[in-house]
Formats: sequence, C-alpha cells, structure tokens
Amino acid sequence: MLLVPGHLYLVWSVVALVVPLLFSVALVGLYTMLRGWWKVLGGMGLVLAGTGLFVALCGSVWGRVLPVADVASVCGFLGEKGVPTYMLDWVTYPCTALLTIGVAVLRLRTLGRWSAVPLVGGLFGWIFYVTDFGSARGMIVVNIVFASLFGLSWVALGCILWTRRRTPRGNPSGVR
Repeated sequence: MLLVPGHLYLVWSVVALVVPLLFSVALVGLYTMLRGWWKVLGGMGLVLAGTGLFVALCGSVWGRVLPVADVASVCGFLGEKGVPTYMLDWVTYPCTALLTIGVAVLRLRTLGRWSAVPLVGGLFGWIFYVTDFGSARGMIVVNIVFASLFGLSWVALGCILWTRRRTPRGNPSGVR
C-alpha cells in the first residue's frame, strides 16, 4: 500500500481485480471451444480460474472495502494449519487453469496452428511465478522476461480469440 502513491493506489486496486476477471473471460472463451471428455478437463481449468478470481477479489481493495470479502483471518488460520502460502496467491490459479485448458485445446487443435499458445502461456506463467524471489539479482531478469512473455501470451490469446473466424449458424460443425 505504501509503495503506490495517492490516486494510483485506486487505479492499481481496480487493475488487480480487472486482470484476473479478463483472464477468466479468456478461459471461458477457450472452454466453449472444447468438446467431449476434453470439456471435463477444461471445466477443471474453469474452476481453478474462478478460485483465482475469488482470491484476487479478496486480496484487492474490494477485500478491504467490503467486510464480507476480508479474508485476512481465514488466510492466517489456513497458514497456521499448514496450507502453503502459494495457495493464497491468485497467480497460480490462472497459470494452472491455462495449462489444463491448454492441454485440451492442443489435443483438439481447436485454435488451429495457434493451439499451443494457451499451454505455452501457462508454462510462461509458472516460470514467472517460480522465479519471483523478490531480491535475487540473477533471477530478477528471468522473472521480468517470463512475466513479459506471460502477459504477451494472454494478449496473443485474446487476439486469437477475437479474430477467430465465426462459423455460420446453419453450419455449426464448420465443415464446408
């Protein structure tokens, strides 16, 4: 809180809520393209994304504004019971969700030649998360590179989903 001056704190808090929400929207877009048993794997990814969105909501300014969303005491209790701290950070959830949905998308080839983007994006996210040591000099460069690649993979995924050719209503299978 003290590192973000004045009005930027409000902007930062809104961004801290909007980013996980947009991640979840992209994952829902990917989920709608899955079929068969792969939809079950994608559903597990959506549950993870929803969990991450909830954790992000509680950790943002809205958790401080709305007493119902304040989970500091719950986090303290879970920490005392041995729950790892990474389970209380929202970044791990969309990374894992992107990996699980990415496996299904890659297997079904639903994005054509771009089908590997979700899986690679999830891997970038995990490398970004694992290399975040805070003060380790050698790892900060790796962390910044993989954070950038993680963000760019979400941008690429959004562009792929946005520009994807729609199938006509009379031909839902897309076969011509």
